[in-house]
Amino acid sequence: MKRNAEIRLLIEIKPPTEDFPYWEAIYPEIDLATQGETQQIAWKNAVEALRMWLSSLVEDGILDDVLRDCGFSAYRIREIEEDTKYFLPQFVQENTQCRA
Repeated sequence: MKRNAEIRLLIEIKPPTEDFPYWEAIYPEIDLATQGETQQIAWKNAVEALRMWLSSLVEDGILDDVLRDCGFSAYRIREIEEDTKYFLPQFVQENTQCRA
């Protein structure tokens, strides 16, 4: 069964500082961070890191568990197609920190 879900995450982009000469891209809700020499590279690295993280969770069969551990919860179940019995949980975040 193939499922699709929409998960909205905040991404913080921080400019270089004297102590750290790279742009930082941080997803605070899931405790995932990357960096880059430019703002665009940091953004691109963050998107790729998120894809890799989510793919590994799906491959391991633990996506729903990790999302719940990160403070997300299924707030409603909706039917994808009228003729089928496939259901999709919609996740909403309740907490702000995750140590996955």
